[in-house]
This record gives sequence, structure tokens and C-alpha cells, in this order.
Amino acid sequence: MQSEFGDYTLSNACDLISTILHTPGEEDTALDLYEGGINSTFYQHAGYYGRPNFEELAYKIGLNQKRSQGIINNLSGQNNEVINMIENSFLNPDTK
Repeated sequence: MQSEFGDYTLSNACDLISTILHTPGEEDTALDLYEGGINSTFYQHAGYYGRPNFEELAYKIGLNQKRSQGIINNLSGQNNEVINMIENSFLNPDTK
């Protein structure tokens, strides 16, 4: 989150997740990850952010490549947990 002085501070947790399921027409993320993010080849093809987008974001914010790959790999390895959470949620079938 950018302060009135132009520096960045930690965002509220509600700024970190998409609320598009609850408010149709909203952007995919609460934060603009970077200019042109939705115009990337991956996003245009898949319709959502993916590994290439997060790798580019990590590079743009100066995150060490080894560290960023570790974070992305860790999160990518939890697909089954996410799928189970979605399947067990109270979301309607179309949203799931």
C-alpha cells in the first residue's frame, strides 16, 4: 500500500485477496501487481495470473530469484489443498 508520502507500507489483509466472487465487475486482484499485468501473454491466454506473472512481479520488486522461486514452488505445491478447500466450501457449483 502506498502512503501519501509515496513510500510503501504493509497492506491490510483484505487488500491481498481477490473479492471478485463477491463483487462482480471488480478487478482480479485488490492491488495492481504491476502496469500491464493483465496484458501479459499468460494472462491473455489463461484469463488469470500464473507463474510467469509472479516471476515477473518478483523480479520487478527486486526479490532474489532463488528466494522467489522457492516461494512460488511452495505455493504451487499446494494445489490439492486448494482444490479440496474449494470443493468443501459453500460456494455455488458454478463458482466452484
